[in-house]
Amino acid sequence: MSVENSLALYIQEKVTEALEKIVRLEKEEIYAYSFLYDYEDGDNENWPVLVFSYNTIEHYSKKIPEKCDGQDSRSLLGFLSSIDEEGAESVFDLLKPDELDVKWNYTYWLQNSILEVGTKEDTTGRELVEKWTRALGLYFTEDELAKNMEACLERGKKIREHFVEVLVGVVRQMHKHHELSVPVIVHNFEYHKQVAKQNLEANGQNLSREFVEWIERKWA
Repeated sequence: MSVENSLALYIQEKVTEALEKIVRLEKEEIYAYSFLYDYEDGDNENWPVLVFSYNTIEHYSKKIPEKCDGQDSRSLLGFLSSIDEEGAESVFDLLKPDELDVKWNYTYWLQNSILEVGTKEDTTGRELVEKWTRALGLYFTEDELAKNMEACLERGKKIREHFVEVLVGVVRQMHKHHELSVPVIVHNFEYHKQVAKQNLEANGQNLSREFVEWIERKWA
């Protein structure tokens, strides 16, 4: 088994364990999962990590800053369950732009990390990440960074791109094996067209449609 496959399999196994710990009631409230890719040591892209979490309709409804068609945000759950407007494929089609920001921008989410892969506490994951970056020929030391920052930053960019590819592959396997009815958003703290593209690839058009349309409207 290749190093990349070993890392992907490890992430998939850990995520599966995390999914099984979420009680059924929470699963019914979840409208999206998050695969946030970040870095263990500040901005050091040599050490990418995965933070797995989710957001719920209940939390989303509490975060909406404005009224929704005359309904106070505190009563949005009732609004979402009762509305039936012709031509709307989803109740979220009826939301205002600022409400879509609340739905899809991770800033407003629960940020309830249920799993972190590749951190110092996750020694197995961290070792796999290092083996993976070395196998790619992209790993760099602190000395190399100090001597040639530009070259190391370029390596870091490639590490990020490859890590996203691994996560996209894991999400596709999650949909295959768990038949998820909601998207698993692969992202960091910035949203742009590449993020839309990678989520189309990870989740397919139907599950990623609302998220992708939100990005396209915001950053066309």
